[in-house]
Amino acid sequence: MEEGLPDAGWLTSFWRLITGNHSESTEQPNEDVSIPPTEENELKQLLLSSGGPEVLSNWHRLLGQVLFGALYRGLIYYAIPWDSSIMSCAVLIIPLGTAFGTYMVSNVGRQRSHICYSLIGAYVSEFFSLLLFKSSNPLLVAGISMMFSTCGWKWRLENEDVSWGKLLLTVFSVYCLLVFLCGSYMYFNATLETEDGESIKLHDAFNNFFNSPAWQE
Repeated sequence: MEEGLPDAGWLTSFWRLITGNHSESTEQPNEDVSIPPTEENELKQLLLSSGGPEVLSNWHRLLGQVLFGALYRGLIYYAIPWDSSIMSCAVLIIPLGTAFGTYMVSNVGRQRSHICYSLIGAYVSEFFSLLLFKSSNPLLVAGISMMFSTCGWKWRLENEDVSWGKLLLTVFSVYCLLVFLCGSYMYFNATLETEDGESIKLHDAFNNFFNSPAWQE
């Protein structure tokens, strides 16, 4: 448990990850701190005897899964060109963001899960939400994906040996993905309102500006 943030250890671990402060998170995997074998075995036995992580006591993790699931779902939704044929396949693409968000939070700290549970929950909830309500609610879809992910919660018994190169590559890939999604939204879907009250696409406005006589002069 982190001092000053009770019951939110996963949140501070995630904050250290995105801010680059990995000292506490990587000491044990990098063998900077030696744990006696007897204590390590006792910890493993304790985790195994507990039968798995408790769900209700991890309310902060559940909330984080819903929020990040809805966030990444929204990023993918707004990045898809709305006036293209790709939008017809959106129901197959958008749940990937929901599953990634819920899966990411469920794997912070001593817990781990498999992304299959989050994927099944995301696609099932998306399908039935569209079938019953003709539209999907991001928080509802993320909540059901979160519930499915808890079925795969297990303790992380062995520390994974993660090198700095792999860690930097992962963080860099996530940042590039976020930049790509935001850039896709700005180019395909972002709009500007003219003085006449007409909405035009942002990329059309830039094209008109660069093709205008004032710019060419």
